[in-house]
Amino acid sequence: MSSEVSYSTEDRIFIAKNWFLCGENATLLLRKWSATFRNRPKPSRAMLRDLIRKFERFGYVTDDLKGKSGAKETVSSEEVTNTQTVILVHCIGHLIHQI
Repeated sequence: MSSEVSYSTEDRIFIAKNWFLCGENATLLLRKWSATFRNRPKPSRAMLRDLIRKFERFGYVTDDLKGKSGAKETVSSEEVTNTQTVILVHCIGHLIHQI
């Protein structure tokens, strides 16, 4: 039996969005996760790292599903695109602030 936790697309969007809102601070993000999702296990730091790397590289946080098998989409493509735009604006603002 695997102890690996699966996170929905909405969970992953929450993580990516709040990663940048928390100033790329994993501790603050995990505290915010615990406050928002009290009875759910926290994502590991490795999961956070991998998810953010994936978002920065490819611009999305959804699973890489092949064909139409696997989990159904939990949020609309438009909602994902809007969230990605918000995150991108935060990333650009953060990069400009560093310059």
